Amino acid sequence: MEVRQSVLKCFVALVLISTVGASAARASADMNASLGCTPECGPSFLCYQGECISKCNPVCAMGEACTSAGECVQISVTADAPGMSRAMENEADAAFHRDMKRKADAKRERLAYRKRLRLTVHGMFGWLERGDLDVSGGGVQVGMKLHFLDKVAIAGRGGLLVGGTFGNDNVPGGKSVWLPGGDVSCVFGPFGRFYIGPLLWLSGLILPSHLRYSGGTFEGDAIGNRVVGGFGMELGFLPGRHENIDVGIRIKMTDSSLGGQTTVFEAGIGFHFFPFEASLKAN
Repeated sequence: MEVRQSVLKCFVALVLISTVGASAARASADMNASLGCTPECGPSFLCYQGECISKCNPVCAMGEACTSAGECVQISVTADAPGMSRAMENEADAAFHRDMKRKADAKRERLAYRKRLRLTVHGMFGWLERGDLDVSGGGVQVGMKLHFLDKVAIAGRGGLLVGGTFGNDNVPGGKSVWLPGGDVSCVFGPFGRFYIGPLLWLSGLILPSHLRYSGGTFEGDAIGNRVVGGFGMELGFLPGRHENIDVGIRIKMTDSSLGGQTTVFEAGIGFHFFPFEASLKAN
C-alpha cells in the first residue's frame, strides 16, 4: 500500500514538472516573438532581442565588411560608391561635350569671317636680284582678300618697297631703288592654319639716273625706270582667332623676255581687317 502511494506521488510530481516546463518554454518563445526586428535585418546581421547585431564577432575593422557567412572581407571605396563613380563619369562626359561645342562654335565663327571681304595691311622686307644688281629693303602693301569657297580665295595687294643697292664691281652701293607694284594671287587653304598659292606680279624698277650699270645686258642709264613682272608663289600661316594675322613669304620671278632675269623674295607680317564685323556679330 505504501509503495503504491509513493509511485502515485512520483507520477504526479513528474506531470507537474512537465507542465511547468512546457509553460515556461511557451512563454520564452512568445517573448522572443514579441521582440522581433522590424524592418528585417540585412544578410550580414542577426536579430537578437529585437535588435540587429553583426554576425561577425568581433566586429570587423575599418575598411572591412561582414558577409552573410559571418566573415570579414576587405572592401574598395570606389566599388562601394557606384553613385560617386557615375557622377564623375557624367561630369567628364559633360566637360568633353562642352569642349567639342566650343571648338565647333569657334570653327563656325572662323568660317563666317573667312567669307567676308577683308582689307589687308602688310609690312614687308624684300630682296631683289637682277644680274649684278642686288637690292634689299622694306615697305608696305595694302590689299583685299575674299574666300568664295571654304578653301579657295582671291587676294590682291599693291604697295611700295624702297631699298638700297649692294656695291660690287659694276654697281655702286648705297643707291636708292624704288619698287612700286602689285600682284594678284589665288590662295588655297588654310589647311589647318597654312595656305599656299600661285600669283601674278608686276613692279616698276626705278633707279636714280646717275646709277651706272656697265655690266650684263644694259649699260649707262638704260637700267633705270623699267617694268618687271611674272609668276610667283606664296606660302603663309594664319594665327589669330579669326585667322586675321598673316605671316608669309613670297618668291617672284621673271624671265629675259621682260628685260632680263629678275628674282624677288619677300617676307612679312600682315593684319586682316573686317569692315563688316559689326554687322556680322549682329547676325
